[in-house]
Amino acid sequence: MKKLFLALFCCLSASAVFAQSFITQKDTAYATVMGTASVYNKITNITSSDVTIEWKVIDHDFPADWSGSAQFAVCDYAACNSDALGILNGNPYTPVYPAGVLGDFHLLLDLTGTSYGSHYLVVELKEGANQTKNIVFVISRYALSVAEATEPSVVSINPNPASGVVRLQGALSASLFNIQGRKVAETTNGTFDVSGLAAGLYIVESTVGGRIVRSRLNVLR
Repeated sequence: MKKLFLALFCCLSASAVFAQSFITQKDTAYATVMGTASVYNKITNITSSDVTIEWKVIDHDFPADWSGSAQFAVCDYAACNSDALGILNGNPYTPVYPAGVLGDFHLLLDLTGTSYGSHYLVVELKEGANQTKNIVFVISRYALSVAEATEPSVVSINPNPASGVVRLQGALSASLFNIQGRKVAETTNGTFDVSGLAAGLYIVESTVGGRIVRSRLNVLR
């Protein structure tokens, strides 16, 4: 599982492309969800004619209480598909996207009262023999308040997600907390080795310019 996801994550755009027929808003869509939310990664047909884009889930680590929610669905341009078992087992769906249209594609989730953690879902998009692309949704639900978490422009974490050594840019001294708020590591040289930590969302806390800065780190296995 680890090797498969890392390969997918690192090579999202290295898919078989003969003639590009569609683009997505991003390769990886990140979202923090505490209740009900839609997480978008829309698809644009860049050709001059309608195309059928087949999609299916090819990997995920969603817990049962996430996918078992009555609100769980994957919505495309044609419909919202709520058959969680079929979706997560890789059933294919074949919506038609009109030429030149920014078409819907999103996850619908209700994580109210569900387990905490950070989990991923990988979707393969395919348009005939012309183009295949994998996109990833990384969804986090946590107990630790990270309202002050900042974007990577303040403290950059590389790589992120990570499964080994990570390096900070913008801070040398920092502490690492899990989603329950327990400190699991600290550093004075700007590096963390996360190879011994469980997969999930962590918070890197450092002091920059006299203020506390919190940044998100996703650990993969």
